[in-house]
Amino acid sequence: MLPKLIDHPLVRISLGVLVGIPLSAVAMVATPHGLGLGYGGVIKGDPVLIFAGLMTVTGIVAIYGAWYRLLVPHVKMVAAQARRVRFCLYCGVISSLGLAGWAGYETEIALSFALALPAAIGVVLIKGTPIPDAL
Repeated sequence: MLPKLIDHPLVRISLGVLVGIPLSAVAMVATPHGLGLGYGGVIKGDPVLIFAGLMTVTGIVAIYGAWYRLLVPHVKMVAAQARRVRFCLYCGVISSLGLAGWAGYETEIALSFALALPAAIGVVLIKGTPIPDAL
């Protein structure tokens, strides 16, 4: 039922406009900073900055997976494509929850809750992307 709901054109358009475009815009601004932090962490040997860089990279992978899922209905995906999309979405959940944990550690509780929203959307998209062999 969830895959059919996500495949509905109005749901895909609304998810893309209300969630995809704003998060992609934030990612376009934050990605250079995150990669810079990661590079600085590699140079200085700071594991927290390396963590920020890794979460940035997994976030970029997740954005690719989310847009692919919104643009291609699950009935047109073969098993390899569905697995690839699910992997990208899992990367997004890991990235969002990792950054939320880091924000919570830095006592930015409001940011932790804000980062939990993309993780929840990622879980919904994962559940809405079945692998055709498993049907």
